[in-house]
Amino acid sequence: MSLLLRLSCRLLRAAPRLGPRLPALPPPVQPGRSLCALPHRAPPAAPPRPGPAGPAGPPAVRAAPPRAPGPGLAPRPTGPAGPPRAPRPPRPPPTPHPTALPLLCRNVLKIRRRKMNHHKYRKLVKRTRFLRRKVREGRLKRKQAKFEGDLRRIWLRAGLKDAPAGWQTPRIYLKGK
Repeated sequence: MSLLLRLSCRLLRAAPRLGPRLPALPPPVQPGRSLCALPHRAPPAAPPRPGPAGPAGPPAVRAAPPRAPGPGLAPRPTGPAGPPRAPRPPRPPPTPHPTALPLLCRNVLKIRRRKMNHHKYRKLVKRTRFLRRKVREGRLKRKQAKFEGDLRRIWLRAGLKDAPAGWQTPRIYLKGK
């Protein structure tokens, strides 16, 4: 018994190095236990799958049939399949359209960074919309005041003490205010 135990332990230690050549072995038996006390493992069966839902109610549970091997695992025929095929002539390289622009590859990270920066800028504009409006209105008021001062200077150089009668200063920079 102890010889069998020692050999099985050595085999199990060597199994990972040997790779898929050896079949999977049960775990080693602890001293004081017999080989017959190991639990028996049944091969895994296909799990039950729910069937299609019908108008009668919930779907019935039925066992799924085992799946067929995929296309990569199908056995290849060894006999002759017919006359041999002639090799295809090589395809000519595609010719670019005369008006087509040359393709330029851009780094995806650069594109994503530009997109995120644009998104963050639009959020900033939305968040500070009213503050920006106040700043812009203050600039326009100063511009209008400068314009009116320039007009006064022109009247004074022309020899007038005040604006002509019925003159109303145009509101160029402050529209609708």
